[in-house]
Amino acid sequence: MGPAAGRGRHPGTGPRPDRRDPRRRRRQRRPHPRRRRRPAVPGPRPGLTARQRPGAGRPRGICHQIRRCAYIGTPPDLVTHSSAHPGTSLGPVVGDEVWRERFPALYAEAYVDYADCRTRYTTADVADELVSRLHLVATTPEGLVVVCRSVRGWRFLPGGTREPDESLLELARRELREEAGAELTGDLRLFAAHVADSNRSSPYRPHLPHPRALWAYATAEVRLVGAPTNPDHGEVVVQVLTLPVTDAVTYLEATDPVHADVLRHAHAMGLVPPPRS
Repeated sequence: MGPAAGRGRHPGTGPRPDRRDPRRRRRQRRPHPRRRRRPAVPGPRPGLTARQRPGAGRPRGICHQIRRCAYIGTPPDLVTHSSAHPGTSLGPVVGDEVWRERFPALYAEAYVDYADCRTRYTTADVADELVSRLHLVATTPEGLVVVCRSVRGWRFLPGGTREPDESLLELARRELREEAGAELTGDLRLFAAHVADSNRSSPYRPHLPHPRALWAYATAEVRLVGAPTNPDHGEVVVQVLTLPVTDAVTYLEATDPVHADVLRHAHAMGLVPPPRS
């Protein structure tokens, strides 16, 4: 072994470089030419089509759409309803194409035997003059949902059929009093409806819209003040409960899975307040 070979890191490589040499450190700090960052250019990358751009065509989730509504403005897939009449408010809701994926059973078209009509669910604008019935996702000051049970064992959200020349507010107040012994303490918030297309030649009652009617759903803040009045022509309610939303869904599913899904939908839309301790 020659004298030069013993001084290197490996035989025949020459002397070991001095790592403390400042010139070497300066050379190490210089970035590699291929790793130099190019200045940011606003807009899409040149040479890429809209389909090739990062994120193009990627489906947007519900949370992303809500964030866009909160920070950027109302995007096309959010529908802002206008107030149907004084005392009711209709806020921005996510479009049907998004909710249909989460609630396929609720959005499935169905035939209702007792009414001889076909129904489909929607969150589009609720036209006041087409509403023939209204059911309420009613919540108490404690954040609990009001549910009812009839003498025949049916469990449902309070609500019913509209009377002649009755406004939606009057309809809500009357049904809450008759079926839940409750009074309305805030505004109505219409959020969805079943569009019912009847096969019959005449309406169920002469004053109701025909052949198309809306079975509307709304949220409302209420307060229990007594027992249901149970008029002779209405449903005889034997039990009124106030439950957390998950327990209320389970309670309704026993006899009315549609109302259970409507409650789930209202909760997913953020329209049902959390229980307060």
